[in-house]
Amino acid sequence: MITAPFTGHPGLVRAIAIEPDGSRIITGGDDGTVRFWDATDGEELAVVHVLPGGVRSLAAFGDVVFCGGPDGSRTLTSGSTIAHVGVVPIGAIARDEDIWFCGLDGSIAIHTYGDIATYDGPVHAAAVDNSRLFYGGPAGLVQTISSRAPSVATITAHEGGVTAIATARGTGTVVSAGRDGLVKVWQAEEDRVVHTFSGDGEPLHAVAISADGHVVTFGGASGRVWQWDRRTDAVTQHA
Repeated sequence: MITAPFTGHPGLVRAIAIEPDGSRIITGGDDGTVRFWDATDGEELAVVHVLPGGVRSLAAFGDVVFCGGPDGSRTLTSGSTIAHVGVVPIGAIARDEDIWFCGLDGSIAIHTYGDIATYDGPVHAAAVDNSRLFYGGPAGLVQTISSRAPSVATITAHEGGVTAIATARGTGTVVSAGRDGLVKVWQAEEDRVVHTFSGDGEPLHAVAISADGHVVTFGGASGRVWQWDRRTDAVTQHA
């Protein structure tokens, strides 16, 4: 069991991913490195200098790690072999059966296909479920597009910008958080918000949802973390 913080990145850590087999944790940060850690004891296993301008997003896909940032996108294979993917500055990466790249220039692209849509400004948050990408950024809109039918739909909006999006894979439940301090929940097939929750009004920067889609965890500028059980509407706050 890991009982101490991972120490390595000299600056901000911007992205975290877990390898599919759960054996290693992968982090990326403003120092431009991707670091691999043992998921059992927290030992730093490897440091790879990938993107000098910083790593903003990561996705583990089989034995390949996709990473992106202001300097574009790269892949890592065998732990340290770097391959160039693109020059478009990346704000977010999401993965299902394919890899989705969301650009700081607003571009939305699928790794094996290319550009399929454009957002009105930088994309800072993205998540995918059942071949549908949900994405947003400072423009405030949460939008969605499917790889099967590439037409864009707008789900909701956050005043001041969208900061985080998460999905409960297989349940169709999607959550978003924003600088307006709100968490919004909807079912992917309905494209309409069914629950909205507000913390303390401070901007939110992170959101996660349990695998069954019932418990939403989120936090932000105030330093507090909330857990909201949608079944009972009970809220637990952690200072």
